[in-house]
Amino acid sequence: MRFRRLLAILAVFIAFSGGSWAEQRYARLTILHTNDTHSHLLPFSYPTTFIPERGAKPLNLPAYQNVGGIARRATIIKRENMKDGVLVLDAGDVIDGSPFSIEFKGEADFAALNATGYEVMVTGNHEYGNNLEDFNKRLREAHFPVLGANVFKSDGSPFLIPYVILNEAGLRTAVLGLVVPNNYAAVKEGKLTIKDPVEVAKEWVPKLRQMADVVILLTHIGFEDDERLARQVPGIDVIIGGHSHTRVPKPVLVKSKLPPRAFWVGGTVVAQDFQWGGELGEVDLTFHKDDTGWSLMSFDGRLIPITSDIPEDPSVRAVVEKYHKRIAAKYDEVIGEATADFIEEAPVNMVSDVLRETYNADFAVHNDGAVRADLVKGPITIGDIAMLFPFSDWVQTFHATGAQIKDILLSKPAVSGIKYKIEGGKLVSAEIGGKPIEDAQIYKGVTHVFYAENAIPKEITMEDGKAWVRDLIIKWIKQKKTISPDNEYRAQF
Repeated sequence: MRFRRLLAILAVFIAFSGGSWAEQRYARLTILHTNDTHSHLLPFSYPTTFIPERGAKPLNLPAYQNVGGIARRATIIKRENMKDGVLVLDAGDVIDGSPFSIEFKGEADFAALNATGYEVMVTGNHEYGNNLEDFNKRLREAHFPVLGANVFKSDGSPFLIPYVILNEAGLRTAVLGLVVPNNYAAVKEGKLTIKDPVEVAKEWVPKLRQMADVVILLTHIGFEDDERLARQVPGIDVIIGGHSHTRVPKPVLVKSKLPPRAFWVGGTVVAQDFQWGGELGEVDLTFHKDDTGWSLMSFDGRLIPITSDIPEDPSVRAVVEKYHKRIAAKYDEVIGEATADFIEEAPVNMVSDVLRETYNADFAVHNDGAVRADLVKGPITIGDIAMLFPFSDWVQTFHATGAQIKDILLSKPAVSGIKYKIEGGKLVSAEIGGKPIEDAQIYKGVTHVFYAENAIPKEITMEDGKAWVRDLIIKWIKQKKTISPDNEYRAQF
Protein backbone atom coordinates (compact mmCIF):
# COMPACT_ATOMS: atom_id res chain seq x y z
CA MET A 1 0.00 0.00 0.00
CA ARG A 2 2.78 2.40 0.97
CA PHE A 3 4.69 1.45 -2.20
CA ARG A 4 1.68 2.27 -4.44
CA ARG A 5 1.25 5.61 -2.66
CA LEU A 6 4.90 6.49 -3.28
CA LEU A 7 4.50 5.60 -6.96
CA ALA A 8 1.44 7.85 -7.20
CA ILE A 9 3.31 10.76 -5.61
CA LEU A 10 6.27 10.18 -7.93
CA ALA A 11 3.98 10.17 -10.98
CA VAL A 12 2.45 13.53 -9.98
CA PHE A 13 5.93 14.97 -9.38
CA ILE A 14 7.14 13.88 -12.82
CA ALA A 15 3.96 15.20 -14.45
CA PHE A 16 4.59 18.59 -12.80
CA SER A 17 8.18 18.63 -13.98
CA GLY A 18 7.33 17.59 -17.55
CA GLY A 19 8.73 14.06 -17.32
CA SER A 20 8.92 12.28 -20.69
CA TRP A 21 7.33 9.00 -19.61
CA ALA A 22 4.15 10.61 -18.23
CA GLU A 23 1.78 12.87 -20.15
CA GLN A 24 2.01 16.44 -18.87
CA ARG A 25 -1.01 17.03 -16.65
CA TYR A 26 0.11 20.12 -14.77
CA ALA A 27 1.91 23.30 -15.84
CA ARG A 28 3.05 26.43 -14.09
CA LEU A 29 3.16 29.90 -15.63
CA THR A 30 4.51 33.09 -14.05
CA ILE A 31 3.62 36.55 -15.37
CA LEU A 32 5.86 39.49 -14.50
CA HIS A 33 4.04 42.71 -15.31
CA THR A 34 4.10 46.49 -15.16
CA ASN A 35 1.73 49.25 -16.23
CA ASP A 36 1.66 53.04 -16.34
CA THR A 37 5.41 53.41 -15.90
CA HIS A 38 5.09 56.83 -17.55
CA SER A 39 8.76 57.21 -18.50
CA HIS A 40 10.05 56.74 -14.93
CA LEU A 41 13.30 55.16 -16.05
CA LEU A 42 15.28 56.44 -13.05
CA PRO A 43 14.60 55.82 -9.34
CA PHE A 44 12.26 58.33 -7.68
CA SER A 45 10.67 59.13 -4.31
CA TYR A 46 7.06 59.44 -3.21
CA PRO A 47 5.95 61.86 -0.49
CA THR A 48 6.01 60.16 2.91
CA THR A 49 2.21 60.35 2.95
CA PHE A 50 1.17 59.29 -0.51
CA ILE A 51 -2.50 59.68 -1.46
CA PRO A 52 -3.19 58.45 -5.00
CA GLU A 53 -6.42 60.35 -5.66
CA ARG A 54 -8.84 62.84 -4.16
CA GLY A 55 -10.52 61.57 -1.02
CA ALA A 56 -8.56 58.30 -0.93
CA LYS A 57 -6.74 56.90 2.06
CA PRO A 58 -2.94 57.07 2.11
CA LEU A 59 -1.31 54.07 0.47
CA ASN A 60 0.65 51.82 2.76
CA LEU A 61 3.58 51.29 0.42
CA PRO A 62 6.49 49.05 1.43
CA ALA A 63 8.95 51.83 0.49
CA TYR A 64 8.62 55.51 -0.41
CA GLN A 65 12.13 56.82 -0.95
CA ASN A 66 14.51 55.91 -3.78
CA VAL A 67 12.25 53.33 -5.37
CA GLY A 68 11.82 52.11 -8.93
CA GLY A 69 14.25 52.45 -11.80
CA ILE A 70 14.06 50.16 -14.81
CA ALA A 71 17.68 48.99 -14.40
CA ARG A 72 16.83 47.57 -10.97
CA ARG A 73 13.64 46.03 -12.30
CA ALA A 74 15.62 44.45 -15.12
CA THR A 75 17.78 42.57 -12.62
CA ILE A 76 14.74 40.69 -11.33
CA ILE A 77 13.17 40.25 -14.75
CA LYS A 78 16.32 38.82 -16.35
CA ARG A 79 16.92 36.46 -13.43
CA GLU A 80 13.36 35.11 -13.49
CA ASN A 81 13.15 35.00 -17.28
CA MET A 82 15.95 32.44 -17.38
CA LYS A 83 13.38 29.96 -16.02
CA ASP A 84 10.84 28.13 -18.14
CA GLY A 85 7.26 29.38 -18.02
CA VAL A 86 7.85 33.11 -17.44
CA LEU A 87 6.13 35.88 -19.42
CA VAL A 88 7.15 39.56 -19.16
CA LEU A 89 4.28 41.91 -20.05
CA ASP A 90 3.55 45.63 -19.94
CA ALA A 91 0.02 47.04 -19.88
CA GLY A 92 0.71 50.39 -21.50
CA ASP A 93 1.42 54.08 -20.88
CA VAL A 94 5.19 53.78 -20.96
CA ILE A 95 5.52 57.44 -22.03
CA ASP A 96 4.32 60.87 -20.80
CA GLY A 97 5.61 61.40 -17.30
CA SER A 98 9.24 62.50 -17.15
CA PRO A 99 11.93 64.45 -19.03
CA PHE A 100 12.77 61.29 -20.99
CA SER A 101 9.43 61.31 -22.80
CA ILE A 102 9.40 65.09 -23.19
CA GLU A 103 12.78 65.08 -24.93
CA PHE A 104 12.81 61.71 -26.71
CA LYS A 105 9.10 61.03 -27.44
CA GLY A 106 9.27 57.46 -26.15
CA GLU A 107 12.55 56.49 -27.82
CA ALA A 108 14.40 56.16 -24.49
CA ASP A 109 11.54 54.18 -22.95
CA PHE A 110 11.34 51.63 -25.75
CA ALA A 111 15.12 51.27 -25.83
CA ALA A 112 15.09 50.46 -22.10
CA LEU A 113 12.17 48.02 -22.49
CA ASN A 114 14.06 46.27 -25.29
CA ALA A 115 17.18 45.93 -23.13
CA THR A 116 15.13 44.63 -20.19
CA GLY A 117 13.56 41.80 -22.17
CA TYR A 118 9.87 42.64 -22.30
CA GLU A 119 7.98 40.15 -24.47
CA VAL A 120 4.59 41.77 -25.13
CA MET A 121 3.02 45.20 -24.58
CA VAL A 122 -0.39 46.74 -25.14
CA THR A 123 -0.59 50.41 -26.04
CA GLY A 124 -1.84 52.80 -23.41
CA ASN A 125 -3.80 55.93 -24.25
CA HIS A 126 -0.70 58.08 -23.70
CA GLU A 127 1.17 56.27 -26.46
CA TYR A 128 -1.20 58.17 -28.78
CA GLY A 129 -0.28 61.53 -27.21
CA ASN A 130 2.59 62.02 -29.65
CA ASN A 131 1.93 62.45 -33.34
CA LEU A 132 1.33 59.33 -35.40
CA GLU A 133 4.74 59.55 -37.07
CA ASP A 134 6.52 59.36 -33.68
CA PHE A 135 4.22 56.51 -32.60
CA ASN A 136 5.05 54.52 -35.73
CA LYS A 137 8.77 55.04 -35.07
CA ARG A 138 8.36 53.52 -31.62
CA LEU A 139 6.49 50.55 -33.07
CA ARG A 140 9.36 49.93 -35.50
CA GLU A 141 11.93 50.21 -32.70
CA ALA A 142 10.19 47.77 -30.36
CA HIS A 143 11.79 44.31 -30.17
CA PHE A 144 8.48 42.87 -28.98
CA PRO A 145 4.91 42.87 -30.31
CA VAL A 146 2.81 45.92 -29.38
CA LEU A 147 -0.86 44.92 -29.28
CA GLY A 148 -4.17 46.69 -29.79
CA ALA A 149 -7.02 44.52 -31.06
CA ASN A 150 -9.53 47.38 -30.93
CA VAL A 151 -7.43 49.99 -32.80
CA PHE A 152 -8.14 50.49 -36.50
CA LYS A 153 -6.97 52.74 -39.32
CA SER A 154 -9.34 55.07 -41.13
CA ASP A 155 -9.90 52.43 -43.83
CA GLY A 156 -11.02 49.89 -41.22
CA SER A 157 -7.87 47.75 -41.31
CA PRO A 158 -6.06 46.88 -38.04
CA PHE A 159 -3.50 49.45 -36.91
CA LEU A 160 -1.77 47.04 -34.53
CA ILE A 161 -1.33 43.31 -34.01
CA PRO A 162 -4.43 42.09 -32.15
CA TYR A 163 -2.84 39.11 -30.37
CA VAL A 164 0.15 36.80 -30.13
CA ILE A 165 0.44 33.14 -29.15
CA LEU A 166 3.46 32.23 -27.05
CA ASN A 167 4.73 28.78 -26.10
CA GLU A 168 5.85 28.54 -22.48
CA ALA A 169 5.90 25.58 -20.08
CA GLY A 170 4.17 23.39 -22.65
CA LEU A 171 1.24 25.80 -22.92
CA ARG A 172 0.04 27.66 -25.99
CA THR A 173 -0.70 31.04 -24.41
CA ALA A 174 -2.70 33.66 -26.31
CA VAL A 175 -2.27 37.31 -25.31
CA LEU A 176 -4.89 39.76 -26.60
CA GLY A 177 -4.36 43.53 -26.29
CA LEU A 178 -7.09 46.12 -25.64
CA VAL A 179 -6.82 49.88 -25.03
CA VAL A 180 -9.28 52.44 -23.70
CA PRO A 181 -10.85 54.76 -26.31
CA ASN A 182 -9.27 58.22 -26.20
CA ASN A 183 -9.44 61.58 -27.95
CA TYR A 184 -5.80 62.22 -28.80
CA ALA A 185 -4.95 63.84 -32.13
CA ALA A 186 -4.81 60.73 -34.33
CA VAL A 187 -8.25 59.68 -33.08
CA LYS A 188 -9.73 63.17 -33.16
CA GLU A 189 -8.48 63.68 -36.73
CA GLY A 190 -10.02 60.39 -37.88
CA LYS A 191 -6.71 58.68 -38.63
CA LEU A 192 -7.47 56.02 -36.02
CA THR A 193 -10.62 54.53 -34.52
CA ILE A 194 -10.66 52.77 -31.16
CA LYS A 195 -13.62 50.45 -30.71
CA ASP A 196 -15.27 49.37 -27.45
CA PRO A 197 -12.85 46.93 -25.77
CA VAL A 198 -15.57 44.70 -24.31
CA GLU A 199 -17.26 44.19 -27.66
CA VAL A 200 -13.93 43.42 -29.33
CA ALA A 201 -13.09 40.95 -26.55
CA LYS A 202 -16.41 39.18 -27.12
CA GLU A 203 -15.37 38.71 -30.74
CA TRP A 204 -11.82 37.52 -30.09
CA VAL A 205 -11.89 35.41 -26.92
CA PRO A 206 -13.93 32.48 -28.36
CA LYS A 207 -11.54 32.34 -31.34
CA LEU A 208 -8.49 32.34 -29.10
CA ARG A 209 -9.93 29.59 -26.93
CA GLN A 210 -9.91 27.39 -30.03
CA MET A 211 -6.31 28.28 -30.85
CA ALA A 212 -4.66 28.27 -27.41
CA ASP A 213 -4.58 26.52 -24.04
CA VAL A 214 -4.48 29.76 -22.05
CA VAL A 215 -6.09 33.14 -22.81
CA ILE A 216 -4.60 36.28 -21.26
CA LEU A 217 -5.97 39.76 -21.88
CA LEU A 218 -3.39 42.54 -21.65
CA THR A 219 -5.50 45.65 -21.19
CA HIS A 220 -5.25 49.37 -20.68
CA ILE A 221 -8.84 50.15 -19.74
CA GLY A 222 -8.84 50.49 -15.92
CA PHE A 223 -9.41 48.06 -13.06
CA GLU A 224 -13.20 48.46 -12.81
CA ASP A 225 -13.58 47.86 -16.54
CA ASP A 226 -11.27 44.86 -16.27
CA GLU A 227 -13.66 43.40 -13.70
CA ARG A 228 -16.61 44.19 -15.96
CA LEU A 229 -14.80 42.56 -18.87
CA ALA A 230 -14.20 39.44 -16.79
CA ARG A 231 -17.90 39.24 -15.88
CA GLN A 232 -19.20 39.81 -19.39
CA VAL A 233 -16.77 37.76 -21.48
CA PRO A 234 -16.41 34.09 -20.51
CA GLY A 235 -13.27 32.15 -21.34
CA ILE A 236 -10.61 34.58 -20.08
CA ASP A 237 -8.05 33.04 -17.73
CA VAL A 238 -6.17 36.20 -16.69
CA ILE A 239 -6.44 39.96 -17.21
CA ILE A 240 -3.26 41.99 -16.70
CA GLY A 241 -4.40 45.60 -16.65
CA GLY A 242 -3.44 49.25 -16.50
CA HIS A 243 -4.76 52.81 -16.97
CA SER A 244 -6.43 53.36 -13.59
CA HIS A 245 -3.15 53.21 -11.62
CA THR A 246 -4.81 50.78 -9.21
CA ARG A 247 -2.55 49.09 -6.70
CA VAL A 248 -3.66 45.45 -6.44
CA PRO A 249 -1.37 43.82 -3.82
CA LYS A 250 -2.59 40.33 -4.74
CA PRO A 251 -4.49 39.22 -7.85
CA VAL A 252 -8.26 38.99 -7.42
CA LEU A 253 -10.69 36.43 -8.81
CA VAL A 254 -13.81 37.58 -10.64
CA LYS A 255 -16.27 34.70 -10.45
CA SER A 256 -17.65 33.31 -13.70
CA LYS A 257 -21.29 32.56 -14.49
CA LEU A 258 -20.21 29.37 -16.24
CA PRO A 259 -20.94 26.05 -14.49
CA PRO A 260 -18.18 24.94 -12.09
CA ARG A 261 -15.94 22.05 -13.05
CA ALA A 262 -13.17 20.06 -11.46
CA PHE A 263 -9.70 21.63 -11.24
CA TRP A 264 -10.94 25.10 -12.27
CA VAL A 265 -10.79 28.20 -10.09
CA GLY A 266 -14.18 29.27 -11.42
CA GLY A 267 -13.42 32.67 -12.89
CA THR A 268 -10.90 35.17 -14.24
CA VAL A 269 -7.83 36.37 -12.37
CA VAL A 270 -7.34 40.17 -12.55
CA ALA A 271 -4.10 41.97 -11.62
CA GLN A 272 -2.61 45.45 -11.86
CA ASP A 273 0.75 46.88 -10.76
CA PHE A 274 -0.09 50.47 -9.69
CA GLN A 275 2.32 52.87 -11.46
CA TRP A 276 5.80 54.13 -12.34
CA GLY A 277 7.62 50.82 -11.83
CA GLY A 278 8.02 51.30 -8.08
CA GLU A 279 6.95 47.68 -7.80
CA LEU A 280 6.97 44.70 -10.16
CA GLY A 281 3.82 42.61 -10.43
CA GLU A 282 4.02 38.84 -10.27
CA VAL A 283 1.17 36.39 -10.95
CA ASP A 284 1.81 32.67 -10.44
CA LEU A 285 -0.57 30.29 -12.19
CA THR A 286 -1.03 26.53 -12.06
CA PHE A 287 -2.94 24.74 -14.84
CA HIS A 288 -4.40 21.24 -14.96
CA LYS A 289 -5.07 19.21 -18.08
CA ASP A 290 -7.90 16.73 -18.53
CA ASP A 291 -9.77 15.29 -21.52
CA THR A 292 -11.32 18.69 -22.29
CA GLY A 293 -8.03 20.62 -22.22
CA TRP A 294 -6.23 22.92 -19.80
CA SER A 295 -7.91 24.73 -16.89
CA LEU A 296 -6.59 27.33 -14.49
CA MET A 297 -6.38 25.36 -11.25
CA SER A 298 -4.90 27.87 -8.79
CA PHE A 299 -3.20 31.26 -8.63
CA ASP A 300 -1.17 33.49 -6.36
CA GLY A 301 0.75 36.71 -6.75
CA ARG A 302 2.33 39.76 -5.20
CA LEU A 303 3.92 43.13 -5.87
CA ILE A 304 7.71 43.09 -5.55
CA PRO A 305 9.16 46.38 -4.18
CA ILE A 306 11.89 47.80 -6.43
CA THR A 307 14.23 49.30 -3.84
CA SER A 308 17.87 50.38 -3.60
CA ASP A 309 18.72 46.91 -2.26
CA ILE A 310 18.32 45.56 -5.81
CA PRO A 311 21.44 46.07 -7.96
CA GLU A 312 21.05 47.68 -11.36
CA ASP A 313 21.44 45.57 -14.46
CA PRO A 314 24.55 47.02 -16.17
CA SER A 315 23.27 46.82 -19.76
CA VAL A 316 19.95 48.52 -18.96
CA ARG A 317 21.68 51.12 -16.80
CA ALA A 318 23.94 51.94 -19.78
CA VAL A 319 20.90 52.51 -22.01
CA VAL A 320 19.27 54.85 -19.48
CA GLU A 321 22.53 56.73 -18.84
CA LYS A 322 23.03 57.27 -22.59
CA TYR A 323 19.82 59.28 -22.72
CA HIS A 324 20.09 60.85 -19.27
CA LYS A 325 23.49 62.39 -20.02
CA ARG A 326 21.92 64.34 -22.87
CA ILE A 327 19.34 66.02 -20.64
CA ALA A 328 20.81 66.04 -17.12
CA ALA A 329 22.20 69.58 -17.26
CA LYS A 330 18.81 70.94 -18.24
CA TYR A 331 16.58 69.02 -15.84
CA ASP A 332 18.78 68.63 -12.74
CA GLU A 333 18.86 72.41 -12.13
CA VAL A 334 17.43 73.35 -8.70
CA ILE A 335 14.90 76.18 -9.02
CA GLY A 336 13.45 76.44 -5.51
CA GLU A 337 12.42 74.60 -2.39
CA ALA A 338 9.19 73.10 -1.04
CA THR A 339 8.65 73.63 2.69
CA ALA A 340 6.51 70.47 2.84
CA ASP A 341 5.19 67.72 0.59
CA PHE A 342 2.73 68.87 -2.07
CA ILE A 343 0.05 66.15 -1.92
CA GLU A 344 -3.73 65.84 -2.38
CA GLU A 345 -5.02 69.19 -3.70
CA ALA A 346 -1.75 71.11 -3.38
CA PRO A 347 -0.15 70.27 -6.77
CA VAL A 348 -3.26 71.14 -8.83
CA ASN A 349 -3.92 74.23 -6.73
CA MET A 350 -0.38 75.40 -7.42
CA VAL A 351 -0.73 74.99 -11.19
CA SER A 352 -4.07 76.82 -11.10
CA ASP A 353 -2.55 79.67 -9.09
CA VAL A 354 0.40 79.94 -11.47
CA LEU A 355 -1.95 80.44 -14.41
CA ARG A 356 -4.20 82.98 -12.68
CA GLU A 357 -1.42 85.02 -11.09
CA THR A 358 0.76 85.12 -14.21
CA TYR A 359 -2.05 86.56 -16.34
CA ASN A 360 -3.67 88.65 -13.59
CA ALA A 361 -6.94 86.86 -14.38
CA ASP A 362 -10.09 86.65 -12.30
CA PHE A 363 -9.93 82.87 -12.39
CA ALA A 364 -8.16 79.86 -13.85
CA VAL A 365 -9.61 76.50 -14.85
CA HIS A 366 -7.87 73.36 -16.07
CA ASN A 367 -8.12 69.58 -15.90
CA ASP A 368 -6.47 68.23 -12.76
CA GLY A 369 -5.52 65.09 -14.72
CA ALA A 370 -2.77 67.13 -16.37
CA VAL A 371 -0.96 67.22 -13.02
CA ARG A 372 0.73 63.84 -12.82
CA ALA A 373 2.92 63.87 -9.71
CA ASP A 374 3.38 65.35 -6.26
CA LEU A 375 6.29 67.48 -5.08
CA VAL A 376 8.46 66.08 -2.32
CA LYS A 377 9.63 68.36 0.50
CA GLY A 378 13.03 69.87 -0.20
CA PRO A 379 14.84 71.13 -3.30
CA ILE A 380 12.78 71.34 -6.50
CA THR A 381 14.42 70.68 -9.85
CA ILE A 382 13.20 71.37 -13.37
CA GLY A 383 12.93 67.59 -13.69
CA ASP A 384 10.48 67.53 -10.77
CA ILE A 385 8.27 70.02 -12.61
CA ALA A 386 8.55 67.98 -15.79
CA MET A 387 7.13 65.00 -13.90
CA LEU A 388 4.47 67.13 -12.21
CA PHE A 389 3.30 68.60 -15.55
CA PRO A 390 4.80 66.44 -18.34
CA PHE A 391 2.57 67.65 -21.16
CA SER A 392 3.53 70.24 -23.74
CA ASP A 393 0.42 72.37 -23.37
CA TRP A 394 0.01 75.98 -24.47
CA VAL A 395 -1.68 78.66 -22.37
CA GLN A 396 -4.88 80.36 -23.54
CA THR A 397 -6.78 83.28 -22.04
CA PHE A 398 -10.43 84.20 -22.59
CA HIS A 399 -13.35 86.30 -21.38
CA ALA A 400 -16.63 84.68 -20.39
CA THR A 401 -19.90 85.61 -18.78
CA GLY A 402 -20.80 84.29 -15.35
CA ALA A 403 -23.44 82.07 -16.94
CA GLN A 404 -20.84 80.53 -19.26
CA ILE A 405 -18.44 79.97 -16.36
CA LYS A 406 -21.16 78.11 -14.45
CA ASP A 407 -21.53 75.75 -17.40
CA ILE A 408 -17.77 75.23 -17.50
CA LEU A 409 -17.70 74.32 -13.80
CA LEU A 410 -19.98 71.34 -14.45
CA SER A 411 -16.92 69.61 -15.93
CA LYS A 412 -15.40 69.74 -12.41
CA PRO A 413 -12.14 71.55 -13.24
CA ALA A 414 -9.28 72.43 -10.95
CA VAL A 415 -9.56 76.16 -10.21
CA SER A 416 -7.95 79.29 -8.85
CA GLY A 417 -9.94 82.34 -7.81
CA ILE A 418 -13.10 80.21 -7.75
CA LYS A 419 -14.91 78.12 -5.19
CA TYR A 420 -17.86 75.97 -6.23
CA LYS A 421 -20.07 73.09 -5.16
CA ILE A 422 -21.86 70.46 -7.25
CA GLU A 423 -24.62 68.22 -5.88
CA GLY A 424 -26.60 65.69 -7.91
CA GLY A 425 -24.97 66.87 -11.12
CA LYS A 426 -26.07 70.47 -10.53
CA LEU A 427 -24.04 73.53 -9.60
CA VAL A 428 -25.47 74.70 -6.26
CA SER A 429 -22.97 77.47 -5.46
CA ALA A 430 -20.12 79.29 -7.21
CA GLU A 431 -18.10 82.37 -6.41
CA ILE A 432 -15.18 84.30 -7.86
CA GLY A 433 -13.01 86.39 -5.56
CA GLY A 434 -15.25 85.55 -2.64
CA LYS A 435 -18.41 86.88 -4.31
CA PRO A 436 -21.23 84.94 -6.01
CA ILE A 437 -20.76 84.67 -9.77
CA GLU A 438 -23.10 87.03 -11.61
CA ASP A 439 -24.54 85.59 -14.82
CA ALA A 440 -24.23 88.78 -16.89
CA GLN A 441 -20.82 89.92 -15.68
CA ILE A 442 -17.73 89.39 -17.84
CA TYR A 443 -14.75 87.73 -16.18
CA LYS A 444 -11.19 87.12 -17.39
CA GLY A 445 -10.10 83.50 -17.36
CA VAL A 446 -7.04 81.45 -18.23
CA THR A 447 -6.57 77.79 -19.12
CA HIS A 448 -4.54 75.65 -21.53
CA VAL A 449 -5.25 74.19 -24.95
CA PHE A 450 -6.21 70.65 -23.90
CA TYR A 451 -8.85 71.87 -21.46
CA ALA A 452 -10.04 74.61 -23.81
CA GLU A 453 -10.64 72.12 -26.62
CA ASN A 454 -12.49 69.67 -24.40
CA ALA A 455 -14.43 71.79 -21.92
CA ILE A 456 -14.70 75.46 -22.97
CA PRO A 457 -17.80 76.29 -25.06
CA LYS A 458 -16.94 76.92 -28.72
CA GLU A 459 -18.64 80.30 -28.73
CA ILE A 460 -16.01 81.64 -26.32
CA THR A 461 -13.07 83.19 -28.16
CA MET A 462 -9.70 81.92 -26.97
CA GLU A 463 -6.64 84.17 -27.02
CA ASP A 464 -3.01 83.04 -27.30
CA GLY A 465 -1.26 83.06 -23.92
CA LYS A 466 2.15 82.88 -25.68
CA ALA A 467 3.70 80.44 -23.19
CA TRP A 468 3.95 76.80 -22.21
CA VAL A 469 2.34 75.87 -18.90
CA ARG A 470 5.45 74.07 -17.64
CA ASP A 471 7.66 77.07 -18.40
CA LEU A 472 5.34 79.29 -16.37
CA ILE A 473 5.47 76.93 -13.38
CA ILE A 474 9.28 76.94 -13.48
CA LYS A 475 9.42 80.74 -13.73
CA TRP A 476 6.90 81.14 -10.87
CA ILE A 477 8.91 78.90 -8.52
CA LYS A 478 12.19 80.62 -9.43
CA GLN A 479 10.64 83.96 -8.50
CA LYS A 480 9.22 82.76 -5.19
CA LYS A 481 12.27 80.62 -4.32
CA THR A 482 10.36 78.90 -1.48
CA ILE A 483 6.83 77.56 -1.85
CA SER A 484 4.36 76.02 0.61
CA PRO A 485 1.43 73.72 -0.18
CA ASP A 486 -2.19 74.89 -0.23
CA ASN A 487 -4.44 71.86 0.29
CA GLU A 488 -7.73 73.76 0.22
CA TYR A 489 -10.60 71.93 -1.48
CA ARG A 490 -11.79 74.67 -3.82
CA ALA A 491 -14.36 72.41 -5.42
CA GLN A 492 -16.85 70.17 -3.64
CA PHE A 493 -18.55 67.35 -5.51
